[in-house]
Amino acid sequence: MISSTGIRWPTLTWRWAAVAVIACALALTVAAPARAQATSAVAARIVTLHVYTVPAEPGVKLLFDGQPVTTDAAGVAVINTPYRLTGHTLTLVRPEWTSEGGRIQTKFTVWRSPLSEQKHSPTLTHLVLRRNHAIQLGFRVSYQVNFSFVTTNNTSVPSSRINGVELRADGGYISSVNGGRTIRLLGVQPVLQAGTLVAHSVNYTLQDVVVDGSNVVSAGQQHLSPTRQQSAKFVLPLRQLTITAHDRIFGMHTGRTVVVTYPDGRRVSYRFDPAHQVVLTGLARGHYQVHIDGGGFLTSQAVVLSRNQIVNMPILTWPDIITVIVVLAIVAAAAVMRQRLGGRAGRERGQAE
Repeated sequence: MISSTGIRWPTLTWRWAAVAVIACALALTVAAPARAQATSAVAARIVTLHVYTVPAEPGVKLLFDGQPVTTDAAGVAVINTPYRLTGHTLTLVRPEWTSEGGRIQTKFTVWRSPLSEQKHSPTLTHLVLRRNHAIQLGFRVSYQVNFSFVTTNNTSVPSSRINGVELRADGGYISSVNGGRTIRLLGVQPVLQAGTLVAHSVNYTLQDVVVDGSNVVSAGQQHLSPTRQQSAKFVLPLRQLTITAHDRIFGMHTGRTVVVTYPDGRRVSYRFDPAHQVVLTGLARGHYQVHIDGGGFLTSQAVVLSRNQIVNMPILTWPDIITVIVVLAIVAAAAVMRQRLGGRAGRERGQAE
């Protein structure tokens, strides 16, 4: 077909199509380097991840995408990695270990990271880092503490006498041990404050020390800090009980032995010394029962021991009983004689009248 201007339409159409194809090719040629440069810029971008241990633990071994990383002297690991859209994997190699010959035990407890659902797992997966980021790694640290006991005059108390020890942490929970001289106590734990993990030192107060079945300390007066003390010495205010026995009427020493029942139910027999005393030291406060053997009658007495105390027990002996009987007999005889004499005197006055 020929137009009024004399130009053939099919020829013109093909020419415009050719121009369009050439323009598209030029656009792709120009855009390709731009896209390559953008991809290269993304690949060249470095993201930094800081891993902080709480409390600060140097030498903690991690694996970041299979590559080993170790925390420095300040307990921090710095990881530089190229930016990528897919996630990373971060693994704590040893979740638990001991040091100082087993005295200190460190155990992983929690991550503070964007992956809250994995916070108690030693491994974080799908950790996407689109910018510089910091995460925290929290540990509980416990300490083995040796303890001993002395009286108020610094005399050692054998561990065999200690039935149990109870300590109260400032967080409120109780740690206890039955006998012995060693206990493992939590000393540091990570706590969340204002969205950040901080190391909290745990301190303790002495609540109970059971000796011979009775608690001998006042709660909260003696303190222990496992992070600062490898050993602790607790003072026990033990008491002294002096026992003697005497004849109730004549005041003479009486009895051969003393049987003492302790708060835990034990019965122990003691012989009187030359001064006719039994002196018991290092006693726990509490309820005791004292019995005198070989003395006579009314020979038992309950004692509530809360301080140093002397118990002087008056015993009713056979001489006392005989003396009482004789005195009563004399009194009765005197009364009878008086009555008889009074009756005779009355009859004599009646006859005289």
